[in-house]
Amino acid sequence: MSVLERASSPGGRARSTSASGFCFNLGPHALYASGAGSRVLRELGVPFSGAIPRPSGYVAVCANQQHSLPAGFISLVATDLLPFSGKVEYARILVTVARMDPVQLMGVSLREWFDQMKLRAEVRAVIEALVRIATYAHAPELLSTGAAIRQLQTALEGGVYYLDGGWQTLVNGLVTACQGSGVRLRCSTGVLRVVHDNGEVQGVELKDGSFLPCHDVIIAATPDSVRALISDDSFERSLIPIRLACLDLGLARAPNSRQIVALGIDRPLYLAVHSEVAKLAPPGGAVVHVARYLAPGEESRDTTVGAELEAYADLLLPGWRQQVVERRFLPSMVVAHALVEARNDARRPGPAVPGFKGLHVVGDWVGAEGMLVDSALASARAVAMSLLRGEPGHAEYSLPAMAAV
Repeated sequence: MSVLERASSPGGRARSTSASGFCFNLGPHALYASGAGSRVLRELGVPFSGAIPRPSGYVAVCANQQHSLPAGFISLVATDLLPFSGKVEYARILVTVARMDPVQLMGVSLREWFDQMKLRAEVRAVIEALVRIATYAHAPELLSTGAAIRQLQTALEGGVYYLDGGWQTLVNGLVTACQGSGVRLRCSTGVLRVVHDNGEVQGVELKDGSFLPCHDVIIAATPDSVRALISDDSFERSLIPIRLACLDLGLARAPNSRQIVALGIDRPLYLAVHSEVAKLAPPGGAVVHVARYLAPGEESRDTTVGAELEAYADLLLPGWRQQVVERRFLPSMVVAHALVEARNDARRPGPAVPGFKGLHVVGDWVGAEGMLVDSALASARAVAMSLLRGEPGHAEYSLPAMAAV
């Protein structure tokens, strides 16, 4: 078995970079403790360490005022974000969400569900903000309620890990697991196309002109890359990507605050001090991510969005500008390549590619399970198990093998 990696090193959007002693993921990354991604990593023996942010470290920001985010019974009682009647309704909705069967609402958009539930405006805003942080999606008129609830259930069940050393530790662990299984990793190896005869895979043609014969090809890449590799410009053209504008900061001094996550209620904003619970910064320093969840089709102008994110940081971390050692602004980063839409009952493509025998796709836009990295690793596992049961000859993995978030 061979893994063909287009870049000079594996990992894709899961790679981390180091600068001045700070470790940066490509925007804010979190690993769901009870998600499919964690299960697959443990099955493969990929080690990781880190911590789950404490509920007391979450704040809600509404009208530029900070409140305790109602993440549990104590914080719900204590918060002044909601009036008493709103707290009762909010608690009822959280209990409903925890017990709900998401399958029944796959074809209903989040906006339609909110309308049906007739929630108070302030309760609706908080639930919508929780959905944004769980899914990275800012599209209530399109997002499948069933998929959103399933993701919320995963988040509420175990929380998320911020990882020591960033997500590069997962990339390195997967490389080690591959090498231990006899898999050959070939970096800087571009694939030109998948060769097939009447839809039956014959192998892959590389950009250097060579040909690798095989019966099964697994493509871990973007929908655009898949279209190019199979020479089918119509393949999954209707997918809507999930995008984020993000300001990544390395600060010389950690903020004098107990808050770890600040979630915008009336605006789709987010700030998190990941180094508060994970080893990502030099002694005394901090790694901070400030982000805006972008709606489908929303333009992210560098100056406008960048200024908004800086102002959000001013509000929550006064004095941060004097502490900046490293900074990086990503005006429109793709978090996942497919919003889970209600209009198609939350069905995503693959892993098998219609019309091809022996061709499979995996990634954050593939399969029925999970979102973000959970769907990437779950779809990869599903293909691997299918091929093992079918006793294939061997498989060629082409292009980046990890999804972002």
